[in-house]
Amino acid sequence: MRTKLHNYFFLWILLLLSGCGGGGGGASSSSSSYSASPSVFINSSTISNVVTLGYLRQMFFDGTYLYVVNSTDADQTTSLGGRIYKFDTSGAYVASIGASIKWPFSVSVYNNNVFAVATDTGGSGSTGLINLSSSTTPVVTALASPYGVGMDTTNNRVYISDVGGGTYANSVVVYTVGSYGAPLTFVSIGSSPSGIAFDSTLGFMYVTRQGATSAGVYKVNTSTYAASTLVSSSFGSIFNNPTGIAVRSAYREVYVANTGTTAGDTDSSILKITYDSSGNATAVTTFLSGTSTSSMLCGPVGLAINGNTLYISNGTCTTNNAYARSVIKVTLDV
Repeated sequence: MRTKLHNYFFLWILLLLSGCGGGGGGASSSSSSYSASPSVFINSSTISNVVTLGYLRQMFFDGTYLYVVNSTDADQTTSLGGRIYKFDTSGAYVASIGASIKWPFSVSVYNNNVFAVATDTGGSGSTGLINLSSSTTPVVTALASPYGVGMDTTNNRVYISDVGGGTYANSVVVYTVGSYGAPLTFVSIGSSPSGIAFDSTLGFMYVTRQGATSAGVYKVNTSTYAASTLVSSSFGSIFNNPTGIAVRSAYREVYVANTGTTAGDTDSSILKITYDSSGNATAVTTFLSGTSTSSMLCGPVGLAINGNTLYISNGTCTTNNAYARSVIKVTLDV
């Protein structure tokens, strides 16, 4: 009898231990054990040549559609060629917005208006903020070299990053939507501010600094316009030309696309930054690494989030070029 009880006890212990290691149940999950599995969302094959994917840049998801910035050539010398492509969540092409614009970099959608940073028709005018839903003429032209655009939907404001020289060099410039004379203010960020994403829950605008090695992401308080570093050097030198950025505010997560160097392969990555209720970073991890071909990363540039789906727009690269000029998607941990 004692032997049988011992055997039952031993079997119970084995079952208990096996249940603890499975990771499939319970009320919570750990991102440290999460393994991302990217897949292709759109490329030249999946859209059946309805449109031509050239050099993809920033993206935006408006709750229904994914908007993708597309340029015809890498250095954007072609006078006509910029497009904003609109896709549904199945990857089907819906529409082309802003035909014949030059130098499109970023896009954001607010109250059914599609805002883009680009140059007007034919590339003959000034580069600035364009409301493509009404015109191809920029409504903001005071910036030397604008790159990113983000919408503060709480306060009806638009934020534009300016990487060029002039009055607003290396700043984020703030306008009231529909009022584009003098800006409300501008916030100094540091060298090369690029991607912008809004966290409506805490009221922060997050901004990437391309080329930064220790302070790659800043945050701007949309009530006070105070700027501070989201990720400090205490997390290590993990940035390598950070460009695209997206926020999953329900989980207090920021995702950043490290475009990497010219090759755009093994030194590119997608970073995941978690933050607390005060907007302070608590952890930084590498969500996807270009060191693995299974990451499908190829000079990633833009990011967008739809619920628990992260979209990544790829540029061009050397080694992992099977996924160049495509948008890939990853299901995020919950």
